[in-house]
Amino acid sequence: MPRILALALILAASAARADPTIAVTVGDSIVKTYPEPHLVPIQGWGAKMALYTEGVTWVNEAVGGASTKSFIERGYWANALAEHPDFMLIMFGYGDASPDIESHTEPSTYRANLHQMILDARAIGGEPILVTPSTIRYPALDGFHVLRPDNLEAHVAAMIAQGAEDGVQVIDLHAMTVDLYDAIGIPQAQELYGFYNAEQGWEDRLHFSVYGAQEAARMISEQLPDMTPDPPDPPAVGMFPYWTRRED
Repeated sequence: MPRILALALILAASAARADPTIAVTVGDSIVKTYPEPHLVPIQGWGAKMALYTEGVTWVNEAVGGASTKSFIERGYWANALAEHPDFMLIMFGYGDASPDIESHTEPSTYRANLHQMILDARAIGGEPILVTPSTIRYPALDGFHVLRPDNLEAHVAAMIAQGAEDGVQVIDLHAMTVDLYDAIGIPQAQELYGFYNAEQGWEDRLHFSVYGAQEAARMISEQLPDMTPDPPDPPAVGMFPYWTRRED
């Protein structure tokens, strides 16, 4: 068998045996995948991560309205773990900060839930990565900048603190979106959000548009570690018998 052909076959077989890198996203409606086109033009950033990474299979397990509490209690977290991912991107906060009794958590409980998720992800061999919730696009009095506080700060700080305690990377999407909206202005930032109806006063301050989801995914992907394993080294020359020229 010609040496070049043999090498090609060996590398192809090695690649076929190698498991693909799997990354799972978990969170709420800001992460969730929506069909396109949708009744309202919204999309979650988890649906767009594949646009900015190569060699990674993305599985989006996000559920609208979820918090760390409800996601665990209703079995969604167990479903995400069952994918046996190499990476898990975890973003919660809106439901945890809401007054809804079924989803609300105090920052201390939020931290405990995140800690449990981190332990669970590591137990199955996955690498957890925390993502802070993007800011709620309330306008400040000047109509240009983002209003502070936006009701998420306590949980954002709790996530950052838990990430530091557990030695987990935290991608601060909250800070990145605040900086972005302050730079381009609240009116221009509307393009990143789902819908606007001036006549009836409807304005989405929470959910991303398709364009906004892509921008959020892009910003997150720029902070990610290399998810694609290095290709295997080619076998050493002469390692296989049919590579050695025989003098018969």
